[in-house]
Amino acid sequence: MATCRGLQATIVDFFIGASEQRIQVSTSVYDLIYGRGPHATMNTARGYDLNDTEPSFRWYHLPANNLEWVEDLLERHMEEVDPGVRLLSEESRQEHGLSRHRHLRTKAGRLTFKRPETTCYPAKTDADDVADEDTADYIFSVVPFLHFDTEEAFDDMAKTLDEALEGRLAPETDDGPVINARTSPRQVQRRLLTEYIGSGGAGEAPSLQPRRTLDQYFYTHLGSTRQRDKDQVVLRYTGRTPGTEPKLFMVDQLWLAHTITTFCIDTFDPHRVPEDYQFLDFFQRSIGKVRDACARSLQRFRSAPGKGFDERDSMYRVPPEISYMDDYRHSTGLGDHLSIEVETQQFVEIEDIRDELSILQLVLEDQGEVLRQMEEVLVGKDRTRPSPLAQNRVLEGHLRRIKKIEAMATRTSELLYHLIDLKQKQASILEALAMRKQADILALHAEEWAVQAKEAQEQTDQAIKQGRTVLLFTVVAIVILPLSFMAAFFAIEIDVFPLNEYGKLDLGYVLTYMLSISAGLSIPFIFIVFNQDRVWGWLRGLRAFALRLPLSVYAVLLLMGVLLGTIWGLELDRTVKISVTIPVVLLGVVSLIVIGLRKLFSIARQESVSSGSTIRRDSLL
Repeated sequence: MATCRGLQATIVDFFIGASEQRIQVSTSVYDLIYGRGPHATMNTARGYDLNDTEPSFRWYHLPANNLEWVEDLLERHMEEVDPGVRLLSEESRQEHGLSRHRHLRTKAGRLTFKRPETTCYPAKTDADDVADEDTADYIFSVVPFLHFDTEEAFDDMAKTLDEALEGRLAPETDDGPVINARTSPRQVQRRLLTEYIGSGGAGEAPSLQPRRTLDQYFYTHLGSTRQRDKDQVVLRYTGRTPGTEPKLFMVDQLWLAHTITTFCIDTFDPHRVPEDYQFLDFFQRSIGKVRDACARSLQRFRSAPGKGFDERDSMYRVPPEISYMDDYRHSTGLGDHLSIEVETQQFVEIEDIRDELSILQLVLEDQGEVLRQMEEVLVGKDRTRPSPLAQNRVLEGHLRRIKKIEAMATRTSELLYHLIDLKQKQASILEALAMRKQADILALHAEEWAVQAKEAQEQTDQAIKQGRTVLLFTVVAIVILPLSFMAAFFAIEIDVFPLNEYGKLDLGYVLTYMLSISAGLSIPFIFIVFNQDRVWGWLRGLRAFALRLPLSVYAVLLLMGVLLGTIWGLELDRTVKISVTIPVVLLGVVSLIVIGLRKLFSIARQESVSSGSTIRRDSLL
């Protein structure tokens, strides 16, 4: 109740006689419905001359679409006008759509809305719900109408609504701050949503029904329309226009009881609103921008090089150094003309425009349907009186214009589709031509590679032949060089040579030494020539073994060599030399054995120490 104490409702009594008079009073919603009531409020405001005159009809205006207020106000009004007349029972309320159980729910949350319709039902006078033929029927209409909101105000409302639905707003109490003229619209929204969004009982709809965007009006099955709301055509257009505050279409509902009006349907009358609110013009201009951009894209496509696909043109003779289609497009400048990124964005924008136009048309057609239902009710009561709802110029003008804009959007969408199709076809043909040229280039390269492979094979065969020739000459040189050396050696006049009676060396003597020494030198080197890899492997192994030997081994061998060299260099008897050599050699062999045994013992000791430490570490673990 704290909220309705601060919000103001308006009551207007109309007196229609020789001249029309009206009395307008603003009072709190609480006073109007739960306090003094409308009768006492208006009696206080009447002048002396109208004190005994009943008004022709009374107009109530509530500041929010709150079903709880509407039901309570109708009950209070009927009690004051005719205490014997009451509204429909709960069963009849459900039948005529006044019950909250009949309201439609959105998938996005707990929000609900009433279906656009006009309901006519009789007043009742007794407990058996028997209609009184002398009482008037009551008309209840739900009329959707187009309005607008700024982007900042919409974001404010959406944030507050989310907080209310998630229960993050603290509930208001009667002793809380009172709403007055200085209270900000955001605070008023916060108070309304907090108090009335969750006011319905179990299974019932909330009594408060806030305004909706175009997408919320149509896409009731979506979990959230936030992204679609921020992409509205009017919001995009006003956001891009300098000096214009961003706005977006909103759909409100006018709930009417007892009376009718056409003011909400005349909203956005092009002859009454300023240029900043000609929202249908924004749709038309947006389509015009897309259509102009599409025409310029088509012109660039028509004047682009290579449009004729003439294979004789140098444009399509792909150079050998260009291997891929992307490089080809970049080198020829065709990439920008074949890209469909801009056209795709324009296609998405034009489809958004068509979608919103269809929603606008649905809202306006719902308005017209409600008007036709109201017209049937009025004409049915008095067919001699012409209905003021027979035609509505603004509504019909909006519908005609939306159909024209829709036709323009459809033609633009088809033009974009054809342009995208043409670009894709041209890209496909260019791809095919490039692939064929690429295949030709690869075939040419394959022939060149075959020639190069043949030449490489010939060079390899030639190298093998040369290698075999070099090997042959190497073997011959290995055999000839020792023979040449021995022949030159025997040609020297040495007195120790056994000469014959003629002063010459015997052939047998020469051949014995020459062939034996030459063979002893040639055979090892020939073996090395034919087994180079194996010999080098042996040498590497021997070097590794030598590096592992201790220095004492080399010291013993060096000492033995020095001693033996010294002994055999002295002028001693051969027997003495042999007798001295044998002990020296034996002593050297024993020294080498001792060194080897020490090395073995050292290795064994290290292994035992390492194994013991490993056992201790395992035991600790």
